[in-house]
Amino acid sequence: MKKEIRIAIISLLALLLVALSAFSASAVRSVIMLYAVYVCYILFEENDPISSLFVAIAIIILFSPYSIYDLGMWMSFLATLGILTVYPVFEERMPYPKQENKLVRYTLRGLIWCAKAIMLTVVANFFILPIMWLFFGEASLSSVPCNLVLGPVITLL
Repeated sequence: MKKEIRIAIISLLALLLVALSAFSASAVRSVIMLYAVYVCYILFEENDPISSLFVAIAIIILFSPYSIYDLGMWMSFLATLGILTVYPVFEERMPYPKQENKLVRYTLRGLIWCAKAIMLTVVANFFILPIMWLFFGEASLSSVPCNLVLGPVITLL
């Protein structure tokens, strides 16, 4: 399937996601960011996800100034910022197994996939710790293991 067709299908499905989420700030942010990435790709054939994230936040605040008080938007923004800035540093340092034995190779790939999932969760939670501390007066470290356990369960449901 051509990339332009995939972009059109994903863009329509993203609008459906936003409508299903009752236009929550985090869903709107993610869709605006997606569209910013797509516009950059269409116009310049390259994209910068971090710039797209800041464009998304600027557009949301421009059209809904009171969203600056939305805790969910800021937590989503900070988690995404962490994933885009810090997580790639860890991801590029992960080894890619090239074992001859398929069982060993796929086992190592599975373990590396699990390590990446754990690191992604840790980075996202680390970036939202300051805002959790500011709004709730505490920073729960139990959110990391809870996200690791409940994430796959929610995905299956």
